[in-house]
Amino acid sequence: MWWTLDNGVYLASGTGGQKILVDPANKLVVVNRVDTGKGASRAWWIKHGRSVSNTEFLEISRRIMEAAPTM
Repeated sequence: MWWTLDNGVYLASGTGGQKILVDPANKLVVVNRVDTGKGASRAWWIKHGRSVSNTEFLEISRRIMEAAPTM
């Protein structure tokens, strides 16, 4: 599922905590991939694995944007 944030940034959140942020204005894409395993290990990971919350992901993305060189 995709969300449009107030500043024209798009955020998607997927299975197991995988996330992607697209900021067209700054030509920036931030991806958080998660190894969710296969078969039985996948079911265990989804129940017990550590994922990054949307709040944490947006904070990390904000810091990346602040550190990026001016275009």
